[in-house]
This record gives sequence, structure tokens and C-alpha cells, in this order.
Amino acid sequence: MPATLCIPIEENRGLLSPVSPHFGRAPAFMLVDAATLAYRVVPNAPGERPCDACRALADEDIDVFLVGGIGTQALERIRARRRIAVLRTPSGRVADALALHIAGRLPVVQEECCPPDAPPGPGLRVLSGPSAGCRGTSCAT
Repeated sequence: MPATLCIPIEENRGLLSPVSPHFGRAPAFMLVDAATLAYRVVPNAPGERPCDACRALADEDIDVFLVGGIGTQALERIRARRRIAVLRTPSGRVADALALHIAGRLPVVQEECCPPDAPPGPGLRVLSGPSAGCRGTSCAT
């Protein structure tokens, strides 16, 4: 059974879509079939509450999330659904994130990690693995 990958995107440009630096603030999500690279775009749920993005994806069958950054509440909700892998991808394009995923070069998100330019929030710790990229920054969810 092929895996379905979910990648937060800034705008829909197909596989050249820019990866959003923060899961919860992404305007949309690209769902990609890992075997065929067929994709579709799901708009993010409008709202101000933390993890409205989780509601937008609640009915989707997702196996792996590739995120630039993610807050605690979203990470906990994703993990509560079932065993879903959440991996950290650098900013860039969806195609770049897919290539890194296929090569096995993306670290697993262990704890909340948001982009360096995110607003201050509770103290957070870095991700594990190579090129984790958080550098101990803090952010709001």
C-alpha cells in the first residue's frame, strides 16, 4: 500500500510549490501519493485557533507529514490519531522535500519546532537528526 505524504505549502505550483515554514499557518496542504507522485491540494481551514489545520486534514488518510515547522498542539493531535511519521524538511519546493524523503535524509520531529522568524512562545527544544534546523528557537503555536 503506497504512502500518502502531506506537505504544507504556501501556494499551489504543483511539485514546484514552495513548502510553508509552519504547518499551522500554511494556506494549503499538498497530499502526494509516494508511489505515483500524483497529488491534490487541500485548503487549510480558516480560523484563529491552534490546530485548525488538523481539522482541515481530519478525514484524510495520511501516512507521513513533511513539515518545515510545527507547534505542540498540532504535533500532539497528529500523533494522537495513530502512528504517523512527522519529518522535518528544509524550506524549498515540494519536489526537493520529496527527494530528501525518498533518500531518507529527513529527521524525525521529536518535539515542537517552529521557524526562526516565528513569534516568541513557550520554550522549545530542537529536533533530532541531521539538519534539524531549529537551533533552540521558541515560537507560538
